[in-house]
Amino acid sequence: MIITSSDQVPRATLLKRFPVPRNFGVAPEARIERGRTWPRPAGAARVKSFEIYRYDPDSSDNPRLDTFEVDLDDCGPMVLDALFWIKNKVDTRRSPSAVRAARASAAPAP
Repeated sequence: MIITSSDQVPRATLLKRFPVPRNFGVAPEARIERGRTWPRPAGAARVKSFEIYRYDPDSSDNPRLDTFEVDLDDCGPMVLDALFWIKNKVDTRRSPSAVRAARASAAPAP
């Protein structure tokens, strides 16, 4: 079946999660926590939730899952478009490596 519209995709989650038992030997600092939930955009009619795994090795925080509500009418049809939409419109913080890369590309040539 070829999907021509996101309306043809079922609303139910297709992936299943299997939690790791407490006695599995995973260190407490490696457990994934529930992160921040970003609200749906105002006036959005078609919204899709994305859970993004986030980890900052420079901090002592645990990895987390942030939830973003994306307006499907405001972004392109691919998952990468939704990730760019989140980066540009919702979570505009820059990581240190992204700031270094931006500085390096903006540096004048000798």
